[in-house]
Amino acid sequence: MANLDQDLEKYASELYTKGDLSAGLKLAGEITGVIALGGFALTVLTSWMPAIGITLAAGTVVRIMTQLGLAYSRLSTKERKEVRAVVRWIKGGFSLGSSLAAD
Repeated sequence: MANLDQDLEKYASELYTKGDLSAGLKLAGEITGVIALGGFALTVLTSWMPAIGITLAAGTVVRIMTQLGLAYSRLSTKERKEVRAVVRWIKGGFSLGSSLAAD
């Protein structure tokens, strides 16, 4: 069974595309029901800059991470990669644009 934390370590040098991140944000929003993630996705897709002015409370971030971790093992391989992209982005593991692979 896949574990999100273990896979984040296993795929530490993994590159993500803009598509991975946007699809992951949509998927994370569906899994967690957090509408604010849709705002992040819209900002990423339209301006490709960090979501200025859109903030998530610390408790919301913890809830998102917990729910993503619980759902992770039931996802397809492609969806797992997309979730890893979102988790790395939320944790500040890469900056938008500079570390993403070209689509």
